[in-house]
Amino acid sequence: MLSTVLIRRAVSDDEILGHVAPELGYDLYWRRTAQARRALELYRTQGVGTPLGQKQALEELARIEFECDAFSAVTLASLGRHPLFFGHYLEATERSSEAAIYDFSR
Repeated sequence: MLSTVLIRRAVSDDEILGHVAPELGYDLYWRRTAQARRALELYRTQGVGTPLGQKQALEELARIEFECDAFSAVTLASLGRHPLFFGHYLEATERSSEAAIYDFSR
């Protein structure tokens, strides 16, 4: 999600582009994300599935996150932009936030 806070914190256009690129990746992988989240929801709320299925769904969500970051890096490189700026932005954001651990199941 692109917000005014993100725009204010960004020190370059590359950081903003780096944030937008993984969002495009999320759009590409929305079906896989929805399936994994649904499996987790069913397991947690109705006891449907197995602990192994829950673990696999969490791993799938982590894999999607990684693939979106990779998509971002490749997209930025294809635009002639260096993805390192986005990496610096992520590091700065993580340091400034007490909640640096993401809940992939939301």
